[in-house]
Amino acid sequence: MNVVFLCPNVPHPPLNGGQHRNLRLIRSLARFASVHVFAIGDPRGERARRAEAELTGPGLAWSVFAPTGPGRAEADEEDTDRPPDAAAHFRSSELADTLVRHFETRRVDVAHVEEVVMAQYVDRLPCPRVIDRQKVDWAYHEEMAQVVSGPGPALAHLREARRFRAWERRLVGAFDQMLVPGEGDRRLLEPLHGPGIVSVVPIGIGDELTPPAVRPPHVDHVLLFGARDYGPNVEGEGWFFREVWPGLRRRAPQLRALVVGSGRPPLRASPPPADASVEVRGFVPDIVSVLQGPGVLVVPVRVGGGARTKVLEALACGLPVVSTTPGVENLGLVAGRDFLRADTAEETIEAVTRLVGDPDLARSLGRAGAARAEAFRWSAIETALEPIYRQAAAGRYASARNASGQRRDTPWTPPPEIAHLQEELIAREKGRPFPFVARSARRWRRTALGRRLEAATARWIDRLAFLRGRS
Repeated sequence: MNVVFLCPNVPHPPLNGGQHRNLRLIRSLARFASVHVFAIGDPRGERARRAEAELTGPGLAWSVFAPTGPGRAEADEEDTDRPPDAAAHFRSSELADTLVRHFETRRVDVAHVEEVVMAQYVDRLPCPRVIDRQKVDWAYHEEMAQVVSGPGPALAHLREARRFRAWERRLVGAFDQMLVPGEGDRRLLEPLHGPGIVSVVPIGIGDELTPPAVRPPHVDHVLLFGARDYGPNVEGEGWFFREVWPGLRRRAPQLRALVVGSGRPPLRASPPPADASVEVRGFVPDIVSVLQGPGVLVVPVRVGGGARTKVLEALACGLPVVSTTPGVENLGLVAGRDFLRADTAEETIEAVTRLVGDPDLARSLGRAGAARAEAFRWSAIETALEPIYRQAAAGRYASARNASGQRRDTPWTPPPEIAHLQEELIAREKGRPFPFVARSARRWRRTALGRRLEAATARWIDRLAFLRGRS
């Protein structure tokens, strides 16, 4: 079997949960098929070289293409009929042309599309198609609009949500199978795409994640773990240090906070407190040593859906978890047994304080979490993949796909609370003084010069932080 795999990144070495899933899918497909990965990234970068050197072999090939990025089509931020902004960051005419030539010269049985942003190449894939959705993008933006501060960012999320909703409708009938990490995402997508199209392939974790031989006797720090450039994590981290950390320090002054994760927060994000009780490590290659304690993972995110790999990794290592309800969505965890639920600042303070004062409770949660995580071992999950791709190659999903295409005109509107929020934000935006100045500034930021200056500013800030750390 020959498979083309479209990936929005070079996932080796993996820096976050999404890249771990990409890499596991690629390796699993390579067990029973010849896989050619077409990835977006820097063709001359270190990641591309490492992927080609370490992951190329019999039945597995790599091609990496530089994206051209947003252009004139994305200049009008108010336009909600065009493709989403996110898709523009993965645009490559060279990749599109290469796909045409690839299909002209080779037989391809199945095309795998990783994430909906890569669905912009669907017309270049004349074969059965499978798409993996790590989150439902329009739902993500609609939820982010309700938690970000300020009408400007909220309205930007709502506009992007409308673009993704329109794009989702255009993709109805385009795929033979749609893979999602949990039942929550399946319930969002199935009403539009129809039965027989959406299948759950759970989040997977590696077998190397295990509890320590000797469990830590106490909890001495709070761990915030996750990609620090991902919107829900940025918002959650800010909320934690603003609303939770001061009260937690009053209740348990001996506690420390440890911030771990790849990526750099956006310039607008508030940094963690600059004091001795807070340590920001950034990306940690050996995450097992961190997840084995002695601490508690706090998941303060307020936007649900998608994959929560960090929660499963912590559970597998026996680390007790305190999380909001959205933070454990799609995992089927039982509050009070597998983790402690905390949806408000006071509940988070209370839950962490309980674990600090009750080592037996921390150990009990660690044991129950590790047992629950066993169901998410990738070595068990990947056995369900081969039948999906073989049946797709054999045309077994063709009838479901044809029926899906007939649903393109099915009524499908945002929930009432989103429509109400959008009307309110538009009214507030119109009421702001000199709105054309803000609009012009946003459009200037989207120009090539604006992007270069913003990137240079980010590098200068990173350099300044490095020099301060050395002093």
